[in-house]
Amino acid sequence: MASNSKWRPNWRWLPKSVTRPLEQYEFFFALPERMRMFAALAAFIFALAIGMLLHLMLRSVATVAMLFWMYAYTVSVGLLGFAVILFPPVRKYYSLLLGLVIAAFIVIMNTISMSKVRGSASLDFEAVGLTFAVLVLLSVAVRFYSKVIREVSDAKSRVDTEIKLAQKIQAQLLPVIDGNFGKREKQIQVFGISVPATEVGGDYFDVVQISDTKTAIAIGDVAGHNVAAGVMMAIVKTAFRSELRHFSTAEALMSNLNQTVYASGNRQMFTSFLFGVFDSGERSFTFSNAGHLPPVHLASGRLTELIQKSLAFGLREDAAFRSQKIYFNTHDLFFFATDGLTEAASPSGDEFGFAELHHFCNTHAALAPKEFCVTLQDDIHRFTQTTLQRDDLTLLAIKIL
Repeated sequence: MASNSKWRPNWRWLPKSVTRPLEQYEFFFALPERMRMFAALAAFIFALAIGMLLHLMLRSVATVAMLFWMYAYTVSVGLLGFAVILFPPVRKYYSLLLGLVIAAFIVIMNTISMSKVRGSASLDFEAVGLTFAVLVLLSVAVRFYSKVIREVSDAKSRVDTEIKLAQKIQAQLLPVIDGNFGKREKQIQVFGISVPATEVGGDYFDVVQISDTKTAIAIGDVAGHNVAAGVMMAIVKTAFRSELRHFSTAEALMSNLNQTVYASGNRQMFTSFLFGVFDSGERSFTFSNAGHLPPVHLASGRLTELIQKSLAFGLREDAAFRSQKIYFNTHDLFFFATDGLTEAASPSGDEFGFAELHHFCNTHAALAPKEFCVTLQDDIHRFTQTTLQRDDLTLLAIKIL
């Protein structure tokens, strides 16, 4: 975004009756100052044209004082519109265009009615002059605003193109994973999918086979679900793949990734992250968690949350991380997710939550990873109904074969 568009107004201290109209003006922050000036001039000229239109309609009954206050009011509205559009510009322009059309229609109808009442032989020079002035002002306002609309359209087209490219890149970075990892006689079955809440999300997951018997998994969630979060997600993925090449311990890998995120300098762009290694030879799972949702281990009809407390990446440069090892058996199921799952909301505002998740896991533990995740997605859709997805959702299920 352009440098002149970084500032955003804070209306929180104003009452809602005032903030709702003002919120309409945030759109034009994305425009260059020249375009904001055109929009402001268009609004002011439009207000002035409305004042002259009212003069035209009320001239036979209005006193000089009434006309004075009418013009004072319309000019004040125009100046206010000028100021608000310029310093924070308007988001929605359809109402202005609609006003221009209605105003032009009123002028034409008023001129027609005057000609019928007064007759063609009696020419009202005041009415003709005012009508001409109104039409000129409206045409100028439309011309100014057309420049703004073209700029908005071009800018939106560019943004849409960039977002589509970002979506394509992220889809390549986060493909659906569905397959087996490890030796033929000692494999794990994996299914993972990520669904962003907006065009580009901040969730991340990865599965990498690092030896014949060891498979590394990772799942993370960058704060936010926008393009900036998507960029940070790509940085984390690149750093994670790089760290795996020199992998020694989970603690060292986590510490290095934390320093990478911390070096970005944005403390609001923290990242929860969980790293683990499935060792099919030792029949063990070693993991380290940095503020992420605890994974679930389902074994012999028993559900265990693998809780491990630590700070998310990017909050402290010297944050310490530890690892934990557990052992598994054939048919055990491990499930990992981001908080877009537990925070999925129903129309009444209730969240899916951990209790519902645990009930689902206990009920469907026998399913293969893909069927497990697909069925869970169906349950979430039934729970949320028509409620829009408000956070990125990533599901990763692993079955021990």
